[in-house]
Amino acid sequence: MARPDVGALTQPSSALITINALWFTSLILSLSASCIGLIVRQWLNHFISPIPADPIASTYIHCLRWYMGFVAWHVSGTLSILPILLQLAVILFLVGLIVLLWSLSFAIAGIATPLVVLLFCFITWTTLVPIWKPKCPYKSPQALFACWTVDWIHSLYRWLLGCGAKVLDKIPGFPKSRAHDVLDHLKDRADGHRKVYRTWISQEQGIVEDFVRDVVERCMKDQDQHDAHDSVALRRFQRFTEEMQQPLTYAGRDAVGKITIDSASQIPDRFVCEFATTTGEWLVHNVPLTRGSLVQLVTLANRVYHQDDEHKRAIGKVLNLMLRRQPLVLALIMDDWHAEVDGSSLVDHEFVDYMIGFARWNLDEATTIIKKAIRDQSGSHHSAWQRGRIVAAEHSCSLAMQFTNLLPTPCIHANLQRKLEDFERDLWKWRNLTVDLNMKTVTQPANKYFQHIQRRIKAYHQITLEPEPAIRRNMQEQLEKAERRMAGSKIRAEQPPASGPSSSSSCSSPSPSSSTSTTPAQ
Repeated sequence: MARPDVGALTQPSSALITINALWFTSLILSLSASCIGLIVRQWLNHFISPIPADPIASTYIHCLRWYMGFVAWHVSGTLSILPILLQLAVILFLVGLIVLLWSLSFAIAGIATPLVVLLFCFITWTTLVPIWKPKCPYKSPQALFACWTVDWIHSLYRWLLGCGAKVLDKIPGFPKSRAHDVLDHLKDRADGHRKVYRTWISQEQGIVEDFVRDVVERCMKDQDQHDAHDSVALRRFQRFTEEMQQPLTYAGRDAVGKITIDSASQIPDRFVCEFATTTGEWLVHNVPLTRGSLVQLVTLANRVYHQDDEHKRAIGKVLNLMLRRQPLVLALIMDDWHAEVDGSSLVDHEFVDYMIGFARWNLDEATTIIKKAIRDQSGSHHSAWQRGRIVAAEHSCSLAMQFTNLLPTPCIHANLQRKLEDFERDLWKWRNLTVDLNMKTVTQPANKYFQHIQRRIKAYHQITLEPEPAIRRNMQEQLEKAERRMAGSKIRAEQPPASGPSSSSSCSSPSPSSSTSTTPAQ
């Protein structure tokens, strides 16, 4: 009787070999990730170790550790390998587990397999979607590796097409065949199919550059294009700004706000109202509070006013948005943002006339709110919304006077004198109302600007009454010099109220008394 083969009885099954191979590979990958993580942690401990107090030495050491160390030796790439190793370990372990369950019990395997398949589908989906949808947020190291793989396959495909075309072109009759046309079509599609990006940041920069080239620049160019096409471009610009409103850093908001306000100067006049309506909220909330950006914003508001319809909905929306952002309106009121620009080129008397009427309307609304609160016996206690409306009304007065101050004195004297008299009465009524109720008010800048404008008008009126041409010319030069002298609107706003002609010498324009006292002496 033949003896049984002991080696055949003890030989493990193929399922057991597969399970052990998968699990041991998973174990090795997980231990490798742990080991690499410990090593990288040691690198990071050295990176954050103390540096000398000497600023020069500390700068050189930081450059040595960061740019010449971490960046040059691709430490970030080493860190990105760790999650990939752990995910591969999990995948291999789960595959081995499924193989084991199918060899033990079909019931248990039937329950576990769909769950593992769902997990694998999720991992595969989030890894492959960024290849075709660059704007999706699934930015992971494995997705970037998948993009590199697809780019490599695409490059290989293009190379194979090029080599095949060179070989086939040598065949007689092939260049005139239909197959040659099909091959050229495939080459053209392969050449314009994908852009190769090495990092997620470069991909996002490419997306922004494509948007600026395809939408913003096309929209900004005032060429012979159809109105419908320009309108669609503006709608796409609105959608872009709405998407960009989601969480951004302050630097990012300032950057996109600057891009938007810089683009506003290139908008054709016939679309400036639609631009202000669609992107006004984003623009006003994110425009940088710098001199150049504030000048561009005021210029845009002046353009919107002149292109708006008779109901002035667009300019009203822009002004209300400006009043809601207190840092912006305070910068426009208090800071000397127009120092290096001719004020007459920013606004004209028609826009300033509208601003004064807008401020008076806001004062009437605020007065109605206060009187209603008195009737309701709430006194000076107002809700946050009511207090916001009152402060916005007071700021609108200061803003109107700031814009009036930008105009030349002859223009104010010829076009706005009656409006300013009515505005002065409204300011006095508001002042008396707030004093009677013992309310805090923020109309001091408006009062200072108004007194300054009054002194300029009186000086100009005296110039018109001067009979001597030489003296009148000298007085006119003094007044123009005072208008150009940029002592700073913040300084003017902080000056005490003028109690008489003697106090006007500290202002940036001469009063009637100062003009008459200096002119005869000359």
